Amino acid sequence: MLPQELFDEIVERVPEHDHETLRACWASSRVLAATARPRCFRSVHVDMTGLQSARLLNLLSAQPEIGGLVHALYLVVGSPHSEIVSWASLGLERHELQATASGRDTDILSALVSYLVNIRHFSFAAPLDWNDVPATFRTTLAGIAPQLETLYLRRIYVNVASAQLWKDFQQTYSAARNLKRISLCIYSYSPLAALPLPLDFAAPLESLAFCDYASSGLAKGLLSSSRLGRLRTLSLGYPEVSQVRNLLAQLPADNIIEELNIWRDYD
Repeated sequence: MLPQELFDEIVERVPEHDHETLRACWASSRVLAATARPRCFRSVHVDMTGLQSARLLNLLSAQPEIGGLVHALYLVVGSPHSEIVSWASLGLERHELQATASGRDTDILSALVSYLVNIRHFSFAAPLDWNDVPATFRTTLAGIAPQLETLYLRRIYVNVASAQLWKDFQQTYSAARNLKRISLCIYSYSPLAALPLPLDFAAPLESLAFCDYASSGLAKGLLSSSRLGRLRTLSLGYPEVSQVRNLLAQLPADNIIEELNIWRDYD
């Protein structure tokens, strides 16, 4: 019989996002399943507007060991150009969940994330007002922060008057000691120049991306930190040329930008 290492090498060449091929490997042979099953769950994409959240939660409730296989979770609502929606419209309101460790009433996403004990990469892309997101989920995000290497918050809307997002971000970021990559795409109802709150910059950040640097005080606060010293990739959305020049000149000297991405609209 061929060695297991050879079968592992074959399956490792299948991309993690090619779930159809991985499932076929999983179903066809026990020796292939040993590697295909973990890879099939390594990266999980969930459309929060459908039934995927509940179905995945049911699967994890029945087979909690699967949660340990997930390293990356991508939560998505709609398309990049979707109109703003309410949390209640997603069908993710609080539910009585028998299978959670606490047995307490919580929201579906918080219960789902509680099973992902080895999560390293988290992306939340939804046209939601952050104040509409339940406190249980915001607390869950802060709870997984210490193990995260990647944090993406995209298409989030904020009300500058409450500044709730910035408070939550500070709580999450200050605990994220292993964070290497941040991508923020945040829309405001009014300019954010007066924000953010002071932040703790202990994470060894290597990559930062902001979709709207010109209006985001959070971006400026992050990039002006004297403790930011390992940055190699910087991506900015819609900045003025003078802003880019000044930003690069003001970055702490230890940062060596190897990749600079500028996003602009063209008529």
